[in-house]
Amino acid sequence: MKLYLIREQADVFVDAAVADDHGQLLFVSLFGRDTAIQQFMSRLHLRGKEGGVDRLRFSNPETFDVELEVLVGDPNRLDKVTGRLPKENLFGNLVHAWIFDSSVVEVDKAGRSGWYVQTDLEASRLGHGDAIWRLVTALSPVPLLDHWREPVISMLGQAGVRVTRSVGDVCATRVALPDDFEAQISNLVVDGTLTESPESRFRTRSLFA
Repeated sequence: MKLYLIREQADVFVDAAVADDHGQLLFVSLFGRDTAIQQFMSRLHLRGKEGGVDRLRFSNPETFDVELEVLVGDPNRLDKVTGRLPKENLFGNLVHAWIFDSSVVEVDKAGRSGWYVQTDLEASRLGHGDAIWRLVTALSPVPLLDHWREPVISMLGQAGVRVTRSVGDVCATRVALPDDFEAQISNLVVDGTLTESPESRFRTRSLFA
């Protein structure tokens, strides 16, 4: 496991961090002594003149180059979960903390957007197509058939399905449905791209081949 440094906070180390599509902190996984972790969390809620931080820079421990920079944004949107590593570990009494935007754990149905976060290992073994499609169907205001997956995701394009910047063994994808999503689905049904069954779509292709 590779641990990154935080330029703005000593004695706190990061194994994974993700920016959202606006460059703000979406998720970070931290390790450190209890005092250092608590100090860091407090500084997220303070103004700059009070010792607070409004941005975070995660640096490579070998080169000290900044590999990811994020804005803190409104700290009230951030949730946190903490736990302690077993005292028998090599590094002593350490706290493991996760700080994340609440949008990571629940979709915004009103705004028709949501996030899917996974480790790089999960992505390489399982891919993320199934998870992205589940997110699309959860956000959709109209029912979608499973065999529509490929044309619907293609329709959304990069604007609708976007992978954001990260460091460490994690990646995040944002899915956002456009305001005219229902109309676009309707158009695909009318032109025969979306059909009641995969077989009928194949027959339609054969007729016009």
